[in-house]
Amino acid sequence: MRNRTVFIILFITLQIISANAAILDPPVNANDIFLTVGKKGEQISLVEFSRIKPTDFEFLTGRKMKFMERMSFKITQKKLRNAINEEGVIKDKGFSRLLKVDREEFNVALTGYAMGLLLNVFGVFFAYLFKDKYRKKRIKWAWIGLAALAVFVLIFALSLDYGRVE
Repeated sequence: MRNRTVFIILFITLQIISANAAILDPPVNANDIFLTVGKKGEQISLVEFSRIKPTDFEFLTGRKMKFMERMSFKITQKKLRNAINEEGVIKDKGFSRLLKVDREEFNVALTGYAMGLLLNVFGVFFAYLFKDKYRKKRIKWAWIGLAALAVFVLIFALSLDYGRVE
C-alpha cells in the first residue's frame, strides 16, 4: 500500500515538472519596454535608459541626484547594459522573467487557489461571485485548488492502513 502511495506522489510530481518544462518563452525586446520618467510622464525605453547620461536623466526627471544616487544609477545602467545584447534582446533569464511577472494576476491566481483549497466548494462558489477583469482566472484557480485538495485527501486516504493484520 505504501509503494502505491509513493508511486502516486512521484507520478503527480513528474506530471507537474514535465508540464512546466514544455513552456518556452519568446525573447523580450528591450526596445519595446518603456519606463515612465518625471512629472510630465515622458517615456524612455530600457535601451535608452541603459545609455542615457545622468545629467540628461536629471533633466528628464526634473530633480538633481545626490552622489550615492548617481553611483547607484550608473551601477544599474551597467547591469542593464550587460543584460541586453546588440539586437536589443534581453539575454539575462532572471531579468526577463522579472519583467514578465504581473503581480496583480499572480495575487488573483493565489487567492483563487487558496479559496478552492481552504474553503472547498464554498471557495469555488465565492470565486463565481467576484465580477472583475480577473474573474475567469480566479474561477480557474479556485477549481485547481479544489482539485488539489481532492488529490491530497485521496492520497491521505490511500496511505491509511485500515484493519491490516500481519
